[in-house]
Amino acid sequence: MIFKKQPTLVGFGLASYRSFDEHGFVVEDMRKINVFIGKNNSGKSNILRAIRLLKRITKPQMRQDIGQDGLCLRPDIDSHRRNGLPPSVTVHLPPDSVIDANDRLFDRSRQALGDYLTVRWNTANGALDQPSSLDGLGDNDLIRLHNQLTQRTYTGRPQRKQVLSDVVAPIQQRAVHALRTFDHLVSIENFREIRKAAEGESDADSFNGHNVIARLREMQHPKVGKEAEREVFERIEQFVRDLLGETDVLMDVPASEDAIAIELHGTRLPLDSYGTGVHQLVILCAALAMHDDHVVCIEEPEIHIHPELQRKFLRFIADKTKNRYFITTHSNVFLDFLPDVAIYHVTHDGTKSTVTRVDATPRAREVLSDLGYKASDLLQANCVIWVEGPSDRVYLNKWLSLIAPDLTEGIHYAITFYGGKVLAHFAGEDDPADDLVEVLRINQHAIFVVDRDAVKPGGKLNATKERVRAEIGDNQCWVTQGREIENYLRPELLKAYFTEKCGQSVAVAYNRNTRVDRAIAAATKDTDGAKIDYAAKKVAYSREFCELMTEDDLDVLDLRDRLDQVVKLIRQWNHMATDGAARLVGLAGL
Repeated sequence: MIFKKQPTLVGFGLASYRSFDEHGFVVEDMRKINVFIGKNNSGKSNILRAIRLLKRITKPQMRQDIGQDGLCLRPDIDSHRRNGLPPSVTVHLPPDSVIDANDRLFDRSRQALGDYLTVRWNTANGALDQPSSLDGLGDNDLIRLHNQLTQRTYTGRPQRKQVLSDVVAPIQQRAVHALRTFDHLVSIENFREIRKAAEGESDADSFNGHNVIARLREMQHPKVGKEAEREVFERIEQFVRDLLGETDVLMDVPASEDAIAIELHGTRLPLDSYGTGVHQLVILCAALAMHDDHVVCIEEPEIHIHPELQRKFLRFIADKTKNRYFITTHSNVFLDFLPDVAIYHVTHDGTKSTVTRVDATPRAREVLSDLGYKASDLLQANCVIWVEGPSDRVYLNKWLSLIAPDLTEGIHYAITFYGGKVLAHFAGEDDPADDLVEVLRINQHAIFVVDRDAVKPGGKLNATKERVRAEIGDNQCWVTQGREIENYLRPELLKAYFTEKCGQSVAVAYNRNTRVDRAIAAATKDTDGAKIDYAAKKVAYSREFCELMTEDDLDVLDLRDRLDQVVKLIRQWNHMATDGAARLVGLAGL
């Protein structure tokens, strides 16, 4: 059958395979980076084995022998030992992989088919379960689907059962074609070292660092006609530079081919001098440069690599490479919810493995608990912003969304409240004289937003706020230039809001030293003495004010400058900044 386009794979799964019982697992809504996190022996590696199996299923010579020992499946190892059933494969196809999107059938049937069509078949005999979503198609639409898939037309009026039977084979064929996503597959093993490969040691699908020295030398000094390999070598160099934040790193493979030399700031040393972490980095970079636009399976990329470099590696493969990744890990670093990362929690209850999509903070906490992490291990959030109360959080989140929309609360920073006089019990210094809470020990990446409160410009802060500012430093303590955080609201914004709310022109007059709640009350007071009490419903009003805000509303007092400083710190603490990166020599021994 000739397809107009390559069928798209949006999800896959296996059941009755190794540690997975008849319910199996399904990777839904695949992303560029798919992370499987869980304890040892939970079944993570079996997911990567399943991907390699799915690659082999797409080969015709393998499909006809599925179930035979020594080929795709070995029943003694690959079947789930408790149920004895042969593995079954699940493939998710979008509707336009089955129905021509230009056909009127597509629009009528989209609701019946849903976001994807589920195709499931038994690997032992090739029997395909009837896709349940086809039940929602009417008889005429089902016949049209048959005609599209088979390019044949029925004579007479066939029975629905016959039509369903006839569409099974072409749908399965499209599912197999979709699995060719895995044709270009490379697996980076969890045991990686740079050494010469033993005689006869070869696996086209696997990359473990063996013989990487010889390959790098071939690429650095390519034979005539293979000059393009030099470009791959230069890409590996650039990968290492980007990840380490060093612009002058040079790699060289001497003629002896028994070592890799790294030159930094004019000093040339063997790779061994920079520690195991850099070894791992070179292997990973070499694999990514040699296998561009592939499906890449990586087992435990965190091995021997410091958490800071793990974060940089995760962001690097998300932004700088074209591959699709399936990664197994124990590291909490990979729980960062980046836009194109899907996270799956793998558990084993003593009988079977289970895979659950992690798409919310409560589930992430379950993962951390399962892995045995403590708050002291994680140092809480990457950045904590302390504010006085809930309305301050509403304003700050809105302002940050206007100036840095890529930053997300709960991912890049967290906001918590110190609540008025509670601040008196906080300290930023390492060894306070009084019995105070040392906030920098809770999280050293802390920012305090403090109302000035003083009536006059330049007025002194109260003793508590002055102490906190002195201990934590001006860089991390934002004292409002106006009296309170509400003084950053532009009068024009409040006029627009209250004019609409009150049905008449309302001008709220105030300056940086005015209590804004009193100005609002005065401006909205009617002849009967009724007035709007902003202080009683701060959170509700702050949300409504924020709906009207634009970036122009940031140009008041020192608001924009302060926000720029906060954004800079958040990016720095989330390892999103490009300056001030760790130097290569500082990574020795990772």
